[in-house]
Amino acid sequence: MDTTGNTGTSATSRNGATSRNGAGSGNGLGVEGIPAGTAGGYLNLALYSFAIVGWELVLLLVEPVFVGFVPGGVLGVALVHWGLTGAGWLMGAVLLLRWARLHYNFRTRGSGLRGTGLRHPLPRWIAIGALAAACVLVRFVGSGGQLLPVADYARFASDFGSNAVVALVVQNLYYLAEVAVMLLIVAFGQRAGELRFVRTFRTTPPAPAPEPAPASVPWGGLLLAATWGLVHILLQGHSAGLYGVGVGVAFGAIYLLTGRSLRLSYAVVAVTFLL
Repeated sequence: MDTTGNTGTSATSRNGATSRNGAGSGNGLGVEGIPAGTAGGYLNLALYSFAIVGWELVLLLVEPVFVGFVPGGVLGVALVHWGLTGAGWLMGAVLLLRWARLHYNFRTRGSGLRGTGLRHPLPRWIAIGALAAACVLVRFVGSGGQLLPVADYARFASDFGSNAVVALVVQNLYYLAEVAVMLLIVAFGQRAGELRFVRTFRTTPPAPAPEPAPASVPWGGLLLAATWGLVHILLQGHSAGLYGVGVGVAFGAIYLLTGRSLRLSYAVVAVTFLL
């Protein structure tokens, strides 16, 4: 989320490591003593992901202390803010994802078409494209009939002159880091919802390796909307907050339609978010 005043921001293990009663790394415990691989464990991971977003608020509290020492005036302060915020988000996301992979055997590649409810790729990509286009269209209208990069560049050109390109590039890197954190909330939240409400993963012998059942509820998107989305109401007003809620649900649906693939959904969501 861009609080500097600019226009704002699961895969199933087939080896049975993730289950309702098991742990992703044997019989160990997950975060806060909750067995790894349970709904509660994944919900904790999702909430920890949301806590990473709070790194920007920490910076906003301490920035007034050193803002006078930053060269470059307003541009320098903005670049430092975006750079430190994005670096913190990315570091937190990488560490949390690494922890999940080690202790929960969490996979990022997804399950392809399994779990999407769509047996052919064309309907899936049409649905993904429609969701992405809807998000871009709403922001396009909200930006006065301009794509976000165009509107941002025009504002930066007015404020920073020849340094507008630098500001735009650094801000977009900041947004890409934000997308990484958002998708962790979606991925962990989706897994938590499925384990709690859908009984998606079958692990009772002599059943074969766990297969993700088709899921029609974007649990991760709902959690993203209830956390990252609603926070925008406090930081950027009702319009930005409502947009954040809608985008959160849409990004959760995109994650499902990619077969719970973090990599593929990141590519789609990143392009959508930057536009």
